Amino acid sequence: MHSLFEIKDTRTLHLALVFYIKNKMKYSKVMPIAMKYGKYSLFENVTKILNTKEEKLKFENMPEFDRKELLRIAQIYGVKNV
Repeated sequence: MHSLFEIKDTRTLHLALVFYIKNKMKYSKVMPIAMKYGKYSLFENVTKILNTKEEKLKFENMPEFDRKELLRIAQIYGVKNV
């Protein structure tokens, strides 16, 4: 949950995404907590990003997603299957 509060720019968005991938966070476990802390829509957008093959995405009230940057950060942290 803490990573959702830290999303402020493109870099922190990609770090949060890599964290969720690396730790294999389950939607069913995170969603109730996201709802409790008012991060429901942000977590929904994070899940949409994780489930897309688009190169770039921009959601309202959220930094722009760039797949190349996500792959670069994932490689730094040793995360595969992105």
